[in-house]
Amino acid sequence: RSEPSSTTSTDGDGGVYHITFYRKRLGLQFQKVPNEMGTTTGLLTNVLMTADGLDAPETTATELQRIASLSQHSKKRGGNSEMESILPVSPVDAVIVCGFIGFDDSSGSIRPKVGARLVAFDGIPVEVGRWTFESIRKGIQARGRPLTLSFRNDALSPKQQDILKKALGDISAAAPPPQSIPTNPQFNFPRTGS
Repeated sequence: RSEPSSTTSTDGDGGVYHITFYRKRLGLQFQKVPNEMGTTTGLLTNVLMTADGLDAPETTATELQRIASLSQHSKKRGGNSEMESILPVSPVDAVIVCGFIGFDDSSGSIRPKVGARLVAFDGIPVEVGRWTFESIRKGIQARGRPLTLSFRNDALSPKQQDILKKALGDISAAAPPPQSIPTNPQFNFPRTGS
């Protein structure tokens, strides 16, 4: 049984939505894609945006002081680059949804969209840190149930789209054919009368 715990957006506008799973089998297929999220996120970008006048001047000064503090802290610890203390560590891989074999639709739960990016499991973000596809898979398997997965409908790069299309083709080829209801010839009675 899977049920949505809370949803904020499923329209592809970048909002995060959550689905809670109560069974061990999720019924979702995931695909590893290169992490090609823009490099325009993080503390440095936020400060640059505020310096361009998109935020209040006092916030800009506060953020700049915070960055200077981080930089000095890094130098004291032997860091050799200011950028090391400012930019967050990006994950190695991104994980996107590419199939629903075994997904439980009977409870009325929402499905993530094909291509939706997994952004967290049980509140553990996978967009910051050296996450790989394998470490995310192991982390999800090690969690108990219920398990809450968080998704976001991001635009995919052309390279990510190509990988997703190939994965969708592979899943379609491997999926069992739809089951038809067998007919039993002994119950096909001839019509009588006319």
